Amino acid sequence: MIEWSTAGASLVPLWAGIVITAGGIVLLAAALLVLRRQQATLRRAARLDHLTGLGNRKALEEALHAALEDAQPQRDRIAVLVLDLDKFKEVNDTLGHEKGDVVLCEVARRLHANIFEYDTAARLGGDEFAVVLRNLRAADDVAAVAHRLREAVARPIDIDGVPHFIGASIGAAVFPEHGTTAAVLMRDADATMYRAKRDREGVRVYDAGTTAGASALGMAADLLSAIDGGGIRMAFQPQRSLSTGAVVGVEALARWERSEAPVSPLEFIALAEETGLIRSLTALTLRLSLDEVCTWRSSGVAVPVSVNISARLVTDRSLPLEVAALLAARELPGESLVLEITETALITNRDRAVEVVHGLRALGVRVELDDFGNGYASFGALRDLPLDGLKIDRTLVVDESPGGARLLAATIEKAQDLGLTVVAEGIEDELLLERVRILGCDAAQGYHIGRPMTAEAIRAVLGCALPTSH
Repeated sequence: MIEWSTAGASLVPLWAGIVITAGGIVLLAAALLVLRRQQATLRRAARLDHLTGLGNRKALEEALHAALEDAQPQRDRIAVLVLDLDKFKEVNDTLGHEKGDVVLCEVARRLHANIFEYDTAARLGGDEFAVVLRNLRAADDVAAVAHRLREAVARPIDIDGVPHFIGASIGAAVFPEHGTTAAVLMRDADATMYRAKRDREGVRVYDAGTTAGASALGMAADLLSAIDGGGIRMAFQPQRSLSTGAVVGVEALARWERSEAPVSPLEFIALAEETGLIRSLTALTLRLSLDEVCTWRSSGVAVPVSVNISARLVTDRSLPLEVAALLAARELPGESLVLEITETALITNRDRAVEVVHGLRALGVRVELDDFGNGYASFGALRDLPLDGLKIDRTLVVDESPGGARLLAATIEKAQDLGLTVVAEGIEDELLLERVRILGCDAAQGYHIGRPMTAEAIRAVLGCALPTSH
């Protein structure tokens, strides 16, 4: 308890009958000033990306909200640019994460150096950045600025005396042409960036007036309705042991039979990624898949179900908690579920992804690396990641060149040396099946093993008891 002396000083009454000396007021004011400065420092720190010195996502969102509040639609143009590095993975994989941090800091410096003081550059996370541009004279000006920023990033970055070339893909959305709220502008810029990256355009500005744009928006609305209204169903494809022939696993595959026509999984999953619906779609897929596992287990069939997890979700620390809740609600053990991830999930935040994978495995859930051999994954991933299994992509399985054959054999041997189970995908005939069996693969999946089928059909394959009629 602090007591202020009253000797030789006038007393000043405060709230609730508290009195302090004039000298005490000075000390109190000084303490409050220090507290305010500390609070201001904490607020700034909460909006700062500590690696690059740029603002973080929260700072960007606040800057965008402030810009929109001051804007006049008849006069002002505000743009959001979302930028993703194109060759950052190669730096991390070959030189290590410390050198990757050097690249991120240099990209941040170049972005900051090529915008005006009233604009805002931020790092959203991993190798993704964003910029809010204010005081644009016309919507067309945004493309010129985006190209300038892309050219600045594309200049070689010196790492230990060696120049490295890092490209970038940029998507842009403009107020008020493409949206009038921060959420819509960020969503459209992010989706446009992914289209620019996919089509290797470099820079792309959102175009809501095109038929493709309108169609995509309509499809996104329909997909949301399908997720919420039962329009998504699951197909199931068996995996068989190459030593016993028994079904040792089942992969769950989402299907969307849109009223106009069925939509390919590649198309609607990419749409879910671009529009932010991937979290809802994944949650639904997990629920439906685990519900089916409950049906199998009620017949005494303890076969796990495999579900693909988006790269975006593998770095989400809440994923293990959500999976744990789904398992607990159904009283299922962790080994009932296998989650398949790709190494692309590790490009933006490898440390976070490894942390999440550890959390999933602590539940007893198996985690497998999917699509090995399609040009992304490396042997280093097998050594460094806390994995349980590996799925070899069809492109490597069917490669009959001498180099392809050696790589397939080496992949199976290396993975098994590391204690991983190996599943060969894309087995469509007896020759491929015999090939992977001779090489010692553990299991196989593909049309020759079994096509994706309905829940009723997979129950028959598993030998589940048919429900009794009443």
